[in-house]
Amino acid sequence: MYQHLKRLLGESTFYTIGNVVQRSFSMITMPVFTRCMPVSEYGVLAIVTTVKELLSVFFEVGTSAASSRFYFTCENFEEERQLFSTLLLFTSGFGIVLSLLLYFFGESIWQAAVKDVPFHPYIGLTIWTVLVGTVAILPRTLFRVRGQAKVYVSLNLFQTSITVATSVFLIVVMHMGAIGPVISTLAATSLFSIVYLYCLRKHITPHFSWKTVRKSLAFGLPESPVRLANWTLKMSNQLILQVYAPISLVAIYSVGYSVGSILFEQVINGVHWAVQPFYYQMAKEEVESKAKEIFAYIAVYNTVLILAVALFTIFMGKELLTFFAGSKYNDSQPLILIIALSCVFQFLFFIPSRGLYVANKTVYLLPLALSTAVLNLILGFVLIPRFGVMGAAYSTAISYSVRTVMTLIVSQRIYPIPYHYLRTGKALAAFLIILAAGFFLPRWHFMATIILKLLVLGMYPILLYFFGFFEKRELERLHSVFLSLRSTILSPASR
Repeated sequence: MYQHLKRLLGESTFYTIGNVVQRSFSMITMPVFTRCMPVSEYGVLAIVTTVKELLSVFFEVGTSAASSRFYFTCENFEEERQLFSTLLLFTSGFGIVLSLLLYFFGESIWQAAVKDVPFHPYIGLTIWTVLVGTVAILPRTLFRVRGQAKVYVSLNLFQTSITVATSVFLIVVMHMGAIGPVISTLAATSLFSIVYLYCLRKHITPHFSWKTVRKSLAFGLPESPVRLANWTLKMSNQLILQVYAPISLVAIYSVGYSVGSILFEQVINGVHWAVQPFYYQMAKEEVESKAKEIFAYIAVYNTVLILAVALFTIFMGKELLTFFAGSKYNDSQPLILIIALSCVFQFLFFIPSRGLYVANKTVYLLPLALSTAVLNLILGFVLIPRFGVMGAAYSTAISYSVRTVMTLIVSQRIYPIPYHYLRTGKALAAFLIILAAGFFLPRWHFMATIILKLLVLGMYPILLYFFGFFEKRELERLHSVFLSLRSTILSPASR
């Protein structure tokens, strides 16, 4: 088992490092955007980003999930070519038709729903950006299932760096405001669509199979409501908020959400990119009982990592907010705690949901996604008028927690995995103790406070040890690795 886990750790680490580097560009863009644009302009950009996320769900139609799953059922390279060629032709054709409909008939609907953001040029350009971006779906999937993390991460980094550089130039030098990042995103996406097509060239043939389309839609399409629900839980509150409050409050909420979730997006997403294809491969190579044992083992450490990221975000939220946004967005600080807790449930959801993907039972995700999306919308319209931006955060936290619990119940009935509930409980206990301690920390000088917070955060693994979280075999393995490292370090000196 350790060999499998070692491979997963290697890929996860590379994805995570790449994701951290890529997301670290936010350390450039967010401070620049928040300081060089009026709050209302940043609110416009937040709405545009929200719409881009929504459109991506409809344009993808589950292609990423389906291609990732059925790659492992292909017996030879010719079947791989048939799969990827068919899906490329289908998504391209579907995307073109959808883009034309949205571009020529979407303005009236948009004007009725959103009052402070004009359809042209913001949404019109965003539609074409999403269409061009669909070209990258299949090549990125191919990189992931083949374990080509370096290529995947490198291309993402290049594209992001170009987007960031042009965005900063258009805002700081050309003073183009919120339209600058929209234009730069379209330009970079168009450029790299050519690169991604080149990477996919060996898998492109004139072959098209409706049977493959139907099979892929049956598996992947139920994921679209899941992604739509994710968008509803993550983004829709911004649209609801702009109905009841000025666009500047949308910016406040967007900044609070970004700061509260940025480390999750960097670290936990990197792990998720490696884990999903790893699950498929283990289900194919190992007997079911052995595969489930591995899944359970991964799940408990995935949970520990999620809780650790949450603690760091909550403890360092004020400092992160000061760095990313400055004093104009101080009102975002109370949101960070709620958003971080929301993200705990958001990413815990992926643990039980993976069982449904392995069992080819993604259809069960449909009612789970729709019910939680509806719940979030109802809570949004109830809580936002009363509590403003905090109401949006409360709505998100409640909805994520309900979805995670429901998914665990359903997944365990369909594809039961012997999760380590006792060990997870010990990790949760350590998390709650550290979290509670954070509320009683004294406020000292800036650097002294940071050092104190880091010391308290360092108690998390120590508490795990005293609670008996670590198994004997893990401690022995850790001790063996430590001795090996010490021997490697000291051996040149001894000679």
